[in-house]
Amino acid sequence: MSIQVGDPAPDFTLKSQDGSQIRLYDLLSQKPVVFILLSQRQYARMH
Repeated sequence: MSIQVGDPAPDFTLKSQDGSQIRLYDLLSQKPVVFILLSQRQYARMH
């Protein structure tokens, strides 16, 4: 799958911290969503 700048994000589901399922499109129906992508190195420096 290839995504270009400006393309809508594909729908996906992830587990939340409490183990419940969170679906992107469900969140988008309630409010705007912002993704912040970090490499493992960047994440490790934050913690």
